[in-house]
Amino acid sequence: MGFRSAPNTAPLRYAPPSSRLAGAGTQTRVVGRTLISASISQMSKQTSSPFFRFFIKTEAFIMKNLVPVETPGPIFKWLFKSSIVYFKLGLAGLLKDYFLLITTTGRKTGKVRQTPLEHRYDGVNDRYLIMSGWAGRTDWYRNVKVNPHVHVQVGNRKFHCRAEPASEVDVVLVLEETARISPGMLKVWSRWVGEELSGSRESLQRAAKYCPSFWLKPE
Repeated sequence: MGFRSAPNTAPLRYAPPSSRLAGAGTQTRVVGRTLISASISQMSKQTSSPFFRFFIKTEAFIMKNLVPVETPGPIFKWLFKSSIVYFKLGLAGLLKDYFLLITTTGRKTGKVRQTPLEHRYDGVNDRYLIMSGWAGRTDWYRNVKVNPHVHVQVGNRKFHCRAEPASEVDVVLVLEETARISPGMLKVWSRWVGEELSGSRESLQRAAKYCPSFWLKPE
């Protein structure tokens, strides 16, 4: 799993009330609350499948017990990229609800780099959230930080976009949803943070700093 929402889209947060008109402020809060509910509802549909829940719980076990804390390491870096085979074989449609393929430009070499990543889809705003973990110590994240112009494939859908950083509020909401499905992920985030996380909003705010994320919205 902060995000600054993509242009012309509504962030997953309560909009601040107007400093001038109390009535307008109340209306804004209602709209903001509706957007939050709708967006989280869309993500919940994505994460409600038995396969997704099994995948997340399995991932939590592996990440907690086998993967290094500082970086993914060469073995797991290769393992995490193994799903790229589905994209190469034209079978990306099988993964569209779980993975996307992001093409970045190497920050040092300038070469094209492709990385399959888990995503959360915000159907209300038609955008995808991708999360780094390891406090951003991953190659794809560092590449995007230097050059945010990327190419994305989700199933048979392909598009170019400018990756926009997600707000801390957006990331916390996704972490909450993930922890609801797989409480074991709290142990993974605790390893990164260096302290036991309870799953409270405050603890997930601390975890969000170790899960820098981007929104990808088709142009």
